[in-house]
Amino acid sequence: MAIHQLPAINNPQVFESVMCDLFNEIETKNTYKNFGGNGHKQKGIDIFSF
Repeated sequence: MAIHQLPAINNPQVFESVMCDLFNEIETKNTYKNFGGNGHKQKGIDIFSF
């Protein structure tokens, strides 16, 4: 079995975008999107689904 490791993502916006893409590929019943943006009051919410 081959072992692969992706490089670290140092940009929070890129990380959140990659997580949304991953969740949308895995989960077909919900849609995941980024919530707010840098500097917006989000109360700790970065990704939401509907």
